[in-house]
Amino acid sequence: MQEVVKKEIITLLDTDTIHPIADSPWVSPVHCVPKKGGIIVVTNKNDELVPTRIVTDWRVSIDYRKLNEATANDHFPLSFMDQMLERLAGNKKFCFLNALKHLFKKQDAKPRLIRWILLLKEFDREIKDRKGTENVAADHLSRIKNDESSDDSEVDDNFPGENLMEINTGNKP
Repeated sequence: MQEVVKKEIITLLDTDTIHPIADSPWVSPVHCVPKKGGIIVVTNKNDELVPTRIVTDWRVSIDYRKLNEATANDHFPLSFMDQMLERLAGNKKFCFLNALKHLFKKQDAKPRLIRWILLLKEFDREIKDRKGTENVAADHLSRIKNDESSDDSEVDDNFPGENLMEINTGNKP
């Protein structure tokens, strides 16, 4: 089997289908590779008929393995929190994260959650939760009484208070 493979490799080297590349640090991960077109039969030095591919175009082939090794992977829900907090050192910054409020209040926490809580507590950053805007219009509409009594299983297409045109929110008259 090895002799058959060796003979095939020598045939491919003779027809310039493949080229030997020295294993050195100077070998580039980016190569221009000929696009495979049709096949023609050509005679080589020994007057043997050898199938050869026609080069119709060139394709760029990139080996991303070294790039992927150098890239930092994001495996955590709060990605690179320690790096972010180091960059903020000395600055008065606030982080508005609604999820953290839930983390600190949870009593029956799982080990992964406890690890995050302990990790976040070691930094002397103040994390404040800002209440979001309230949907005053939806709140008001939900409190309008419906005079028609309807069964919950039925779909009621009537909109209660269709004459409602404007809702006053805040200080504006």
